[in-house]
Amino acid sequence: LREDPSDNDGFNVVGTLSLENLQLHENRPNVDNLLEKRHSADIFPVEILPYLYLGNADTAADREVLDRYNIRYIINVTRDVENNFESDDHFHYLKIAVDDSCSNNLAQYFPKAINFIEEASRSGSAVLVHCLAGISRSVTVCLAYLMHAKRSTLDEAFDLVHKRNALIAPNFHFMGQLSEFERQLAGSKICVLAVTKFLHLPIFQSM
Repeated sequence: LREDPSDNDGFNVVGTLSLENLQLHENRPNVDNLLEKRHSADIFPVEILPYLYLGNADTAADREVLDRYNIRYIINVTRDVENNFESDDHFHYLKIAVDDSCSNNLAQYFPKAINFIEEASRSGSAVLVHCLAGISRSVTVCLAYLMHAKRSTLDEAFDLVHKRNALIAPNFHFMGQLSEFERQLAGSKICVLAVTKFLHLPIFQSM
């Protein structure tokens, strides 16, 4: 059953993505087919930024890959996949126990995930964001981080991730949450601009 992009708790994904990205998302491949393709070790990890990698459950379990890319921070965006190296002091984990379904509020974890990624960046290490298949939940977290850290629109972030990894398919509910997050970030930027402009009024400049 295909979800209506305009029926996501009032979120409007149509107004957020460009026509090209909207068509890409609406025509996203079958998840089962993606899962079959994701067994290839040549696909993951995908470098989103020099310190941010996207992966799946297999990536998170491959110690050689983690060492090769200097990944010491791992965000596990699943309910059932275990943290493989949690007992190893070299690794830091953030577990976000959500399913890839319309009943989960992934947005509530955006601030915690963003802080975790920034902590990894400050430490000089890389961070892996993974779910089971590396196509929906983990992609959603990466998009949220790009929107926050790079001040990107959802469309710009989606385009950046897509260019690095064509097989991405966040569910429509998560896209709706990202759309709302974009509006919140836009509101924050407006507030900052307003305060900055206010502080540059002559009355403040003469104080």
